[in-house]
Amino acid sequence: MNPSEHIKSLRQAGNFQAAIEYGKDYVNDFYALIQINWAYYGLIKGQVSEVLTLLERHPPHYGKIKQIYDTAREYAKLPNRRADSSLSNILRELTKLAAYSPDYLRFIHWVVKIDGIQNESWQASEYQGKQYSPLVCSIARGLAKWANHFSQQTTPADLEYIIGWLKNTRDVAVGDDALWLDWDSVKLLKQLNKHQEAAQILGYLLKTKNKEFWLWQQAGQLYASEQPDLAKACFCQALQCSRKPEFSVNVHLDLAQLLVEQDEIAWANGEVLQAKNIREQHGWKTGDALQKLLDAGWFNPENALSDSELNQQYQQYAPDALVLCFDKVQEYEANFATVFSVSLPADSPKKKKTKQLAKFIFRPNKNGQAVSVVSTETKTTTQFQAGMPVTLLIGKSVKEQQTILHIRPRETGQLWDCADKQHGVVENIKNHKIGVFLNRNNYVFAPIDLWQGDLPKIGDGVLAYTAYHQKKDRQEILLAQANELVKNQDVKIFSGSLKRHEKGFAFVDDVFIAPHFLKDMDDMSKISVTVVAIYSKNPKKAEFGWRAIQLQVE
Repeated sequence: MNPSEHIKSLRQAGNFQAAIEYGKDYVNDFYALIQINWAYYGLIKGQVSEVLTLLERHPPHYGKIKQIYDTAREYAKLPNRRADSSLSNILRELTKLAAYSPDYLRFIHWVVKIDGIQNESWQASEYQGKQYSPLVCSIARGLAKWANHFSQQTTPADLEYIIGWLKNTRDVAVGDDALWLDWDSVKLLKQLNKHQEAAQILGYLLKTKNKEFWLWQQAGQLYASEQPDLAKACFCQALQCSRKPEFSVNVHLDLAQLLVEQDEIAWANGEVLQAKNIREQHGWKTGDALQKLLDAGWFNPENALSDSELNQQYQQYAPDALVLCFDKVQEYEANFATVFSVSLPADSPKKKKTKQLAKFIFRPNKNGQAVSVVSTETKTTTQFQAGMPVTLLIGKSVKEQQTILHIRPRETGQLWDCADKQHGVVENIKNHKIGVFLNRNNYVFAPIDLWQGDLPKIGDGVLAYTAYHQKKDRQEILLAQANELVKNQDVKIFSGSLKRHEKGFAFVDDVFIAPHFLKDMDDMSKISVTVVAIYSKNPKKAEFGWRAIQLQVE
């Protein structure tokens, strides 16, 4: 029996190690080497199968995984390494454990270096009438799992490399595998702080597959720490889309954990009970994740929303998740304005706190007016000062809904550099608010705490930093400070003679002088005065006219 036949007989009998040992003296024999290659495949396949069996009951056995890669390294040292069926099959086996194998990425680098990917590995396969994605798609997903599991040792260069695999293999993926490749890209792009690209891919996914519950669940997990309210909406949407309760048991757990962080305990209790009931109905074990919630100090089944109340919550919050179906994602320079609280409806969940929102100012169009936009993400802004320059990543849906997806400080820029600057005049001061007249169409009240410097007097000039409030359809003042009074078509300063009217008011030219300005003046018919006047609407006559807001006797 020649060497190649003997090695073949050993490996066909399952004696892979013996076949390898016997073949060491014949590695330069072309036919013997082929059999040695397949012996290594058989050995690695058995080692992988053993670890997979152990994983069903135990954590990863890294000693045995190291043994697998020791075998793979021996295989790699054989002569004439190239793309062939034995290497493709070894890759398929190693990919099954990619998430637990520290050396998986290194092995893939070696395969690429020797040009070890077969052309067939880029082609879909068929089995029993069903098509399966090519091997390269499995490798790409294996690399993504490796990056998620070994995130502490993953470098930006590693992430870029793996994203390249995900993108390059997407076009040959079959069925929903393309979605999973995209989803893996989203997670890795966010790790690289490429939030705009990640959001664009996510928007496409959710638009094309907006009925897939697992996709909404994954979106909820993705935004849980950065945008908790958005994550909550995604989990609710997932539960609305799930056709079978048994598929959604983990969604209930994800949502419960998020709700606890938001102090919505009654709702969280309801989600835990939902997960518990589903598992009991199907005879499943409780599981570590659910048991941890059942043992938590806050859990109390007596204080839980009912099934009908839970469904009401899903119906209320799920539509908010649809804003993620973006048509456009773009970064904008912006300014942080403030954090404020809003009152919630009376039918909000029990013990629900008021919602806090963060306000920002940006310009949707480079040469257009500044507008305000709000975000539910307030954790990021705790150290921000009013007016601080930031960069916003904003997603826009087909209905022009805007969602802030990411916030980061902007190194370049100045305080309030994205706000509009408008000149005006103080028209009124009452109830801790300053009324600022900007022009005939814009009269804005600003809280006194937004005034910078000594408090003004009526008639003083103002420099106001403003933005357009989209919901209220009006200008709002973000910061105001004293400034030299600037004349325009609706504000004028002039001198003239006071002409009294028998009814107690007066005029200076065409400017109306209210009676309260005349109280301390004598009854002379003509007095020279200096007037600050505005062209505003007379509420009684519903017509515009000039009226004085400040008058000084010369």
